[in-house]
Amino acid sequence: MNILKHFLSAVLLLLSCHAAAQLRIVGSGTQALFVPGNTAGIGSTVSNASGLPNTNVGIGIDNPLQKLHIDGAIRGNGTGGALRVQTDYGYLDLGSQDANYAHINTDRRGICLDKGLYLKSGLIVSLNTNEIKFINRMDIGNNNMTWTTPLILNQANATFGGNVHLNGGNMQMNYNKSITIGPVDEWYRPVVNTPRLAFVHTGVHGYVDYADNLHFRANLNWVSALTLYGDGTVGVGFYTTYDQGVYKTQGYKLAVNGKILCEAVKVIADVPDADYVFEPDYSLMDIRELERYVTREKHLPDIPSAEEFKANGYTVGDMDEMLLRKVEELTLYLIEQNKKIDALQSELIQLKAAAQKGGEQ
Repeated sequence: MNILKHFLSAVLLLLSCHAAAQLRIVGSGTQALFVPGNTAGIGSTVSNASGLPNTNVGIGIDNPLQKLHIDGAIRGNGTGGALRVQTDYGYLDLGSQDANYAHINTDRRGICLDKGLYLKSGLIVSLNTNEIKFINRMDIGNNNMTWTTPLILNQANATFGGNVHLNGGNMQMNYNKSITIGPVDEWYRPVVNTPRLAFVHTGVHGYVDYADNLHFRANLNWVSALTLYGDGTVGVGFYTTYDQGVYKTQGYKLAVNGKILCEAVKVIADVPDADYVFEPDYSLMDIRELERYVTREKHLPDIPSAEEFKANGYTVGDMDEMLLRKVEELTLYLIEQNKKIDALQSELIQLKAAAQKGGEQ
């Protein structure tokens, strides 16, 4: 080592004393080290086509094209022989540090590329944290990647701090993976009881998880064609809401703000059950009492008035039950009146027969 130090010192002294000299160290017929010499010294910027000596330094080559031109590999003292580039602000280590990967390591917050990143093949993955972050913008796909998949997130999470724009192409995810707008937990699952919108498919069924309300609007119209409220109810034709806990269905599973056109409506619960009117113990209001009631109240007994209907509305099942009950009561009145008519007719026949018999005498 001391011999090498003395040798290099002698070389430097020689170069400083004879600036125009060139130093060539040749081993086994191959140029090992070429140090130029001219009046400008090593690293000179003098360069022209007039035949001046080469001012670049070469290792393994006698016609160096740059300030330092090495024909061969460079090995550093980092892990596995990585080469370290040190500046006033930090360092960058280049080189493979294990048998599987090539590494670029730094003591700074990250690595800044002033040009685009292009992958000829392979994936962008995270080995340690299963997380890939794009803070500003990353363009994925161009005319040279028509037949390749530009970005595959395989068992990794991607965080985008800006916009995601697909200029053509498709977005594909595996089953049981979700796309979530809103807060997520450490497993990137939607956080319960927080505003969110998430899409997931299990391979059998698809799910849309939302909170608080999910509005479907046409052309940014303030009136939502369809609203899925946070309480599990559905609204049609209501104005968009912006506050949590505002549900316009009044507790009903479906509310429509407007008219409904349909071919049929089938009610399977809360159906009319007024057949008890025909039971023997049913108390039917006397017809004369009924007359007095409608004269006084202007509506049938046990039927709300028109004002009450306007103020409170009514349910289809309740209305059907009330109307059926009144139809059945009306049937009983008709039966009773028919019995009286039959009795009167029988009495009239008897009176006519008696009158005719008396006239013959």
